[in-house]
Amino acid sequence: MRQTTPQIPPTCETTMIWGTEDRLITMRQAAILRKWLGNPPFILIEGAGHMPQIEQPEAFAEAVKKLREAK
Repeated sequence: MRQTTPQIPPTCETTMIWGTEDRLITMRQAAILRKWLGNPPFILIEGAGHMPQIEQPEAFAEAVKKLREAK
């Protein structure tokens, strides 16, 4: 978020899975990042912090599974 040189967004498909209790990167910062990425799908995992894949692996896996099924 504090890069001093411009960064190029990734060209691959992107999805953001975010913990609602993330204290390292705020929801405001997440919104800025999401806009920079071109507004990819944004999935919230309630009660998870900065590492939802570790804190709530079942909810994270379910989110990924639903994304794959939607395609």
